Amino acid sequence: LLAATASLSLAQKADFARDILPVFEKSCVGCHGAKAQMGGLRLDAKHLAAKSIVAGKPAESSLYARVAGIGDQARMPMG
Repeated sequence: LLAATASLSLAQKADFARDILPVFEKSCVGCHGAKAQMGGLRLDAKHLAAKSIVAGKPAESSLYARVAGIGDQARMPMG
């Protein structure tokens, strides 16, 4: 996830369906999608994923903290 977002050009605006959803589908949606929402988190739709992301402010983004392993909660994705 971090590598995918880092590879986007600063001049190019990220598109959820093109750039983000494929990463979420590969690594996150099994536990945080339509069939399961572990921890109350659902990442298979932009408006749902946006609840855990603060654009341009990773320190305030709960999703970023979990993927980066920052804080006292388990790092994601598990396994």
